[in-house]
Amino acid sequence: MAPVRAQGFGLSTGPQLRLGIAELALPWNSGRDTSAANSTSTWSGGAPRMTVALGPNDRIRLEARISRRKDAGSTKRKRTTSLSWRHSFDDAWSMSAGLREIREADESDASITGETWASVDARLYSGWRWSLASSLSEARTSGGSGLQPAQRIASLSLSTRYRLSDGWWISGELKSTHSRYSDEARATTSRSGGLKIYRDF
Repeated sequence: MAPVRAQGFGLSTGPQLRLGIAELALPWNSGRDTSAANSTSTWSGGAPRMTVALGPNDRIRLEARISRRKDAGSTKRKRTTSLSWRHSFDDAWSMSAGLREIREADESDASITGETWASVDARLYSGWRWSLASSLSEARTSGGSGLQPAQRIASLSLSTRYRLSDGWWISGELKSTHSRYSDEARATTSRSGGLKIYRDF
């Protein structure tokens, strides 16, 4: 094993407006990443979104993301559209669900992914925040060899976050993912977990 060092810089800015029961945000993102092998990539994009309050406990959000990443070998473009709904039962419990479509393309390949997802979120009195989330997606890829078999992916994750003190946070996640191509009978399973401590400035 050998260490790999990378540096990155990113900027996000844009207006956020409130129009009656609607809230409109127009962020623009841009950045540059450089690895130890002197490979450099630049990226930029916008992510306009509108959130509408249907009542004291319900929100719907429509969001569109457009981004482009360019490196020495290729330029990849990505477009995402999503529609989601959030319901708050009280100050501690809420649930969300949504639909998402992701389109990615470069000089040789293109892919379309459709996804449905749902989550239950809880903020306990001890200060811990918990989220149980699941998603189902199907991805299709086309390239020089033609249309590839559809890949179906199901995932389940449990994540938590806790504020320690003075802007310090601790967070963790456990995730299980099952994937299978439409022309295969057997699925593959992967499990992952992570823990990190970070600080807000």
